[in-house]
Amino acid sequence: MKNLITGKSAGDGIEALRKRRATQQGEPMGDIGPPFAPGEARAMIQLQPGSVNPVALVVRQPSLFPTALGPVAGTGRIEFTVYGEQRPQGSKIPQVIYRKDGTPVIGKNGRVLSVVRNDNPHLESWRNQVASAAHEAAAGVFFRGPVQMTVCFTLVRPKSHYGTGKNSGKLKASAPKFPIVKPDSTKLLRAIEDAMSNVVWGDDSQVVRHDVSKAYGTEFITKVVVEEIN
Repeated sequence: MKNLITGKSAGDGIEALRKRRATQQGEPMGDIGPPFAPGEARAMIQLQPGSVNPVALVVRQPSLFPTALGPVAGTGRIEFTVYGEQRPQGSKIPQVIYRKDGTPVIGKNGRVLSVVRNDNPHLESWRNQVASAAHEAAAGVFFRGPVQMTVCFTLVRPKSHYGTGKNSGKLKASAPKFPIVKPDSTKLLRAIEDAMSNVVWGDDSQVVRHDVSKAYGTEFITKVVVEEIN
């Protein structure tokens, strides 16, 4: 997914940004497009390669901007929307490390070595997409104090909620109004918060208020609003 202003892909620089935020928060920001005027807000559409359909709409509403000394503490609000199927962040599972010959690697203590990974193989890609949108929306703003977060996850109804034949496309009377099915809203939120750590805030422990909801719609949409609490 490329940014129409910077030309960069969604995952480009996100991990580097996180590491820089965590270790050298005085460094200048990277390319975030043309300079902002105080109070300016911009809209941006991101497209997938070869597609004409927008996959993310970012609204920038910062009140402070990066300076020659690097990112400054944010005040105000940032808002962005990401299109695409959401991925929950749940349990982590151990994975044995194998040699090229197929035998497991044994440590000095005689135990088989393993690494811990997330049980959802699509999670990293989803978090990078969220982090990229959050980075664009923040435009250099970095929250250092308490914030409140509002997130709405819109899920697509399964085909079983609709009639067939002459009733094709019509919602059944028995179809539930709300998505009381997996993924859990808490696991969806966990992925969003972790994606934004060291991108718009230092740690998700800064989020002291949450307003999280799930709803049905015609496409997968995630809307995020972060506001600093004074």
